[in-house]
Formats: sequence, structure tokens, C-alpha cells
Amino acid sequence: MSENYKESLDNIVKRIIKYEQILIVGSEVIRQEGDHNTIVNNFLSQRFMEDYGGSNEDRYLDYPKIIQEHSDEFAASKLNPEMRQLLETGCFRLVLTTTFDPVLENALREIWQKRNLELRVRNIWEEGVKGDIDVAETSLRFNPATMQPTLFYLFGNAKGGAINGDGQKKFILDDNDRIEVITRWIKTPPKNLVNFIRSRRILSLGCKLDDWLFRFFWVSLIGDIKKLRQNGEVAVTLDDEDKEEKRLHNYLEKKIRLFVAPDARKFLCELNARFNNKEIRDALVKELRRSHGVFISYRRESEVDASRLFTRLTTDGFNVWLDTERLEGGDDYRDMIFKAMDSSRIIIILIDSELIQAQHTNLEAEQKRFYYNKEWNHAHELVLNKGNEAPCILPVTLHGCKSDSRLGILPPYIESAHMLDADAEYNRIYQKIDEILNK
Repeated sequence: MSENYKESLDNIVKRIIKYEQILIVGSEVIRQEGDHNTIVNNFLSQRFMEDYGGSNEDRYLDYPKIIQEHSDEFAASKLNPEMRQLLETGCFRLVLTTTFDPVLENALREIWQKRNLELRVRNIWEEGVKGDIDVAETSLRFNPATMQPTLFYLFGNAKGGAINGDGQKKFILDDNDRIEVITRWIKTPPKNLVNFIRSRRILSLGCKLDDWLFRFFWVSLIGDIKKLRQNGEVAVTLDDEDKEEKRLHNYLEKKIRLFVAPDARKFLCELNARFNNKEIRDALVKELRRSHGVFISYRRESEVDASRLFTRLTTDGFNVWLDTERLEGGDDYRDMIFKAMDSSRIIIILIDSELIQAQHTNLEAEQKRFYYNKEWNHAHELVLNKGNEAPCILPVTLHGCKSDSRLGILPPYIESAHMLDADAEYNRIYQKIDEILNK
């Protein structure tokens, strides 16, 4: 392995860790051996002829039924273990696939369910929001580490049925289907998805550049082939023994500065090996833990203290969410605040003597008046509903507020947590946050 190759691998891994790479999974790396699309099509054709018979056109109607009836052939266990190992890093919140059956989808559901997260599935044939991602996820202020895990079928999927109401096929079996899906992509592309991808980079595994359909989608997603000369790497599959593909390899690598790995399976193994390197693994763990972030909930009267704590924590490298720093005019503040809380690992609740007194003297009026109570209620819902994945509630006192002054006043889930003082115990707050994120 040359030094340039190692450096390219390391750079790709670093960008994966920072959620800068969008993964496209092709047929060559889905199963442990063989080309997945070939295996699946042969299996489906055989089952179609044996179990159903009929004309060639009927297969569009019967393939989804065959997939359902022979679910073992499309179970998560069929996924290539090397691919599963890469996906289990948790670094790919968005995965695109050129396949049409549910093997990858089933595996991703298992992987994210272990983290108490639900996989979102999108399909090029779906209309509107069902065929795209949320527009908020295209914002420059959006943290990709908080994206709902998403699988997007570039060429459609057969799992949910063969034909849409307008008679269009939901997955690709021949060149006519390829032309139809390209026409659809040109007319009504998923704009939010494309914008999100163009702000990042594509890592393509097991997709062939000599496949004209994949090449169309690849160029469509990056927007401009010239961009690759400045900042792009894409790992693809080419046959170095073929003279034409060798020339294409040299052109892409030398003229466009595209990183090309002729053997996709070998490259996948090398990528996993880099993740297993202790130095890289430590960087991965650190990035993953800190990317989940810290949310600060406070009374408006404590805004200065909240801002001071935000500055100290961000200076120390933590990813902190504070409304005055993250919200802008026109934002749906309720939606953005709750989404930030949902994706945070820690929720800091700032408590001062005035808050205690207000809660004590007129609890009902205080709860109606201040928005932070809604944040408290939402935090409590997260604690109750997310189990091991629930954020940690970290109460922090201000201005010498005594812990014994809160008994019976604050909600039990806050009162039961150990409180730290923002002024006197900042180092302990830092250590506590680091400890929680390193669990």
C-alpha cells in the first residue's frame, strides 16, 4: 500500500468521522460473495418461473410478493459483514443505495434500533416529502450528526409494491426502467436531498463507473464534475485489467483527482482496518460523543449566565446549543428547540435563587409565564421514553443557589440529580460532561 493511498484512506476516514461523507452502496458489496443484483435477479426470476409463471411483464407485480414470501433470502443477516461493520460506526446518517430489495434496509433498521433510533426510508418514486428529506436538514447550521438515520433508494425499491397509482414502476429491471427513472429524476428531483449531498462528499462503494445509470446519478448529485478537482474523493469499482477502464481510471485519478479503488471489497476491508486503528478509533469516539452535544435550558433572567457558560464550553471544544446563538429571525423556535433537545446527549438546566423563589411562591404563574418550563417537560418526556438513549439531565446552580433550598419545589427528576455550581465548580461541570459523553 503506497503512502499516497494510505493518506487518501486516512483522509476519507477523517471525513467519515465528521459526517462529511455520504455513502452510496452498490451491488458489489451488499452480500459476502458475488454481485448482489445478479444473485437477486437470478433468484427472483427462478422463483417467478417456478412459483408463478406468466408473462414477462407480470414479474413487476410478483417480485414484491416473492420478496415477502422468501423473506429469509432478504434478511439483515445476508448483508456483507464488512459492510455491516462500517455501518455500525454510526457515521453514516444518510445512505443511498442502487439496489431495490430490502437486505440493506433490514440491516440498517437493526443497527439503528440498537441505538433506539428509527430508520427513515425514502424512494425516488415517492412524491413530495416521502421522496425527499426535511428542508431544515439542508441548512448550513444543521448538524449532520443529528440527522434521522435515512436510507434512500436511488433506483426505487420493490418492497412496498411494484407499481404506483400512475402506472410507473417502483424499481428497475431493464433499460426502459432506467430511462423512466432518469426522466423522473430530471423532472422532479428530491431537491433537499441533492442540496444536502452537494454540501458534502460522496463515498461510493461497489458502484461501477462503467454503469451509465450510476454515472448519471453520481454527476447529478455532485452538481459539477469540476468540483472534484478541488475537494472530492469517491471510491468506486473499476476493472483494472480492462484497457478502457484503465484509461478511465487514469483520467479520473490524474485529471479530476478522483480517488478510485478498483477492488471495492478490498477497499471496504482496508477502510474498516483504518477504523480499527487505535489512534483513528480514539478520534472517532471523541468526535461521535461530542457531536451529540449539550443543550442549555435557562430562564430569560439568566441569559447572561447561559451565554457565559456557552462560551466556556464551546471554547473547550464541546458542541453546545443555546437559543440565542442558534436561532435566527423567522425560525420555528419551538420545533428547532425540541429537535436540538432530542439530539443532545446532555441537557443542562440552569437554576438560580430567583427561580426557586418564583416556583415556591407562585408555581402555576411561573409555569405559564416562562418557556423554560416547556423545555423541562420535554426533557422529562425524553427521560421517560428514550430509555438508555435518553439525555442526561445536569442541573447547574447560579449565584450561590443552595441545593437545600430546592427540596419539594423542582420536578423530582431534576431534584434527584446532583447539582453543580457554575461559578465554583466549572472544572467539575467540564469533567461531568466529558464523563457522560465518554460512556
